[in-house]
Amino acid sequence: MNTCIIKFSFSLLVILHVFLSLLLLFFNHASTAELTFNIVTLRAKPNEKTDALPVLQTTWAKACDSSKPAIIYVPEDIFFVRSARFNGPCKNNAITVLIDGTLVASSDIQVLAESSSWILFNHINGLSITGGLIDGQGTTLWNYKHSGKSCSMGDSPNSDGIHVQQSSDVTILNSNIKNGDDWSPSVQRHLTCG
Repeated sequence: MNTCIIKFSFSLLVILHVFLSLLLLFFNHASTAELTFNIVTLRAKPNEKTDALPVLQTTWAKACDSSKPAIIYVPEDIFFVRSARFNGPCKNNAITVLIDGTLVASSDIQVLAESSSWILFNHINGLSITGGLIDGQGTTLWNYKHSGKSCSMGDSPNSDGIHVQQSSDVTILNSNIKNGDDWSPSVQRHLTCG
């Protein structure tokens, strides 16, 4: 009889151990799963008139404050962004902005002149921006510039295509940056500048 109880107890312990291990594995995986924020689900309007910035800023705040890796997802469509500034430091060092669509700036030269930058990420570690198209309406600006009229602000900085400052381990891949004689002073692979 004692042998039967010992075998039953041992079998119960093995089953309990397996169950608790699986439960621990499930909760550990659930706690490290990434968060995904789809800007359309959060009510960004896919058009060239409604500013998506309020949704992007709310999404950024959630991703920045999260302890889990986060993806800010821009689905396939066109989203207008007047001007955006995303500040850190963040609690999260694994934020990805995944763009399947297009972020487009205003074509109004006055709107472009109001800010020294269109989209700015400031004091961020662990940020990845991938895919899609970021259309800063450069044609509009260059046409205005070629008209002979002044379009820069009095204290306007140099017109770098991508300005990388106080950063490390920055890599720009498979990009085409057109902005005159300047280019981004980062690691180059499959990068054309002109």
